[in-house]
Amino acid sequence: MPFALNEATEYINPTKALEYLATGRPVISTPVKDVVRQYTDTVSIVRTMDEFLAEAERLLKNPDPDRIKRGIEKAQGASWENTVKTMQELIAQAIKKDDRRSTRKIPPLSDIEIAYQYAPTQGS
Repeated sequence: MPFALNEATEYINPTKALEYLATGRPVISTPVKDVVRQYTDTVSIVRTMDEFLAEAERLLKNPDPDRIKRGIEKAQGASWENTVKTMQELIAQAIKKDDRRSTRKIPPLSDIEIAYQYAPTQGS
C-alpha cells in the first residue's frame, strides 16, 4: 500500500488493508496514520520508494509466518459475520440494563401537566 504522504491521504483509512492481510501474503505500506495505528503488528511500514523495494525483496525471500498468521487472524476478526455478532452482543447487553428508560415506571401526567403540554393546532 504505497500511499503518497500528503494532505489527501492524511486522514484516509485504507479499507483494503484487511483484504490484503486476508490473502496470507506480507503487506507493506507507507506510514499513513490509520495503518500505523491499526496494523503495525501485521504490516511492514516504510517511508521511501527504496525502503519499499528493499522490504519487498526481503519479504519475498523470507516472509514472517507469525506476522502473516496475525494478519489473517485480524482479517478474520473483522469479517462481516464477526462484526454482526459483536453488534448483536452489544445490543443484547444494552437492552439487559436495569436502568433503561423503557423499564422505568413513569407516572401518568396530571391534568394540569397535560393541559400545559397540549397545544391545539388547526385541524387538531
